[in-house]
Amino acid sequence: MSTPCKISTKGFGTMSMTWCPSPPPFSKSLDNLKYVKNTYGVKFFNCGEFYQTAPETANLKLISQFCEQEKDEDIIISIKGAFDLTKFAPDGSKEFINKSIDNSLSYFKDLEVKPKILFECGRVDPNVPIEDSVSYIYERVKSGDLAGICITEVSAASVKKAAATAPISGIEVEFSLFSEDIFTNGVLEEASKHQIAIIAYSPLSRGILTDYAAEHPDFLKSIPPQDMKNHFDRFQPENYEKNKGRLHALYQFAKTKNLSLEALALSYIESLSGIENFEGIPKVTTIIPIPSGSTKEKIDKNFGSSVKLSREDLEALHKILKEHSVSGGRYYSKAIPFLEG
Repeated sequence: MSTPCKISTKGFGTMSMTWCPSPPPFSKSLDNLKYVKNTYGVKFFNCGEFYQTAPETANLKLISQFCEQEKDEDIIISIKGAFDLTKFAPDGSKEFINKSIDNSLSYFKDLEVKPKILFECGRVDPNVPIEDSVSYIYERVKSGDLAGICITEVSAASVKKAAATAPISGIEVEFSLFSEDIFTNGVLEEASKHQIAIIAYSPLSRGILTDYAAEHPDFLKSIPPQDMKNHFDRFQPENYEKNKGRLHALYQFAKTKNLSLEALALSYIESLSGIENFEGIPKVTTIIPIPSGSTKEKIDKNFGSSVKLSREDLEALHKILKEHSVSGGRYYSKAIPFLEG
């Protein structure tokens, strides 16, 4: 097998720019994309074929305009596709994957300077072996249509099968100080065996790991009624109340380091990357957080304040996590069948 396309160590999530109740104007999002790239050297952008509320606000339309204006061959984009929104379920068949890849590539076909494009199925299709779905994408890599392959929301067994089928550039999973599942379900261990990068989405746990949440007891009331977070288990009042113990313990730890909670959460992920002999793993693979940012101020907060935490700091944080369990699942009932596929 060939060598997988290597992802840079800084990434940016773009879902909230187009798949939200009131997407901001493209002009504002383009300014923010350029700002995070040119100010913080971010060259990896996580995107989605289905990240849209209407065709005119399609995520890939926004990203293609960004790539057209930047003309930078070092930009890498990971496109999540092969997800049937009419059924709200992944479709890992060869026909559907190729249709999804063709549609995704159509947004970039006329660009003078094209980005490196990675493709991933939106989730693992329970009706199609993951090695089959990965092999279909790999055919498009070998033909030169794609630069590489990512997988998302997978089990350790699926990581092993995928890695035996094709070079895998990244594994996109939820990972944060509120969602440390990859330490216990074997995914981080298996990824580290193959040194496949972990792409950590929701590194701020959808806004819970922020100073604002820690400082405002009525944080849940600030979430707009139409926001999908209202359906998530951890945003239900009874669960959120139980989780305040972990939230405030982390907030107090951040204060001892003169960090915002956002900075602590992102520093934690970045500091784990490459550490040796931690939690039974000989060498932790590269972990790339992909925060977003709807304003330059939020981008500065998410990208300009990270620090290198010591091994002692990381061990102290894990002690907090063990002392304060999290109540409620990561998603809502309809999404559970497609987690850790």
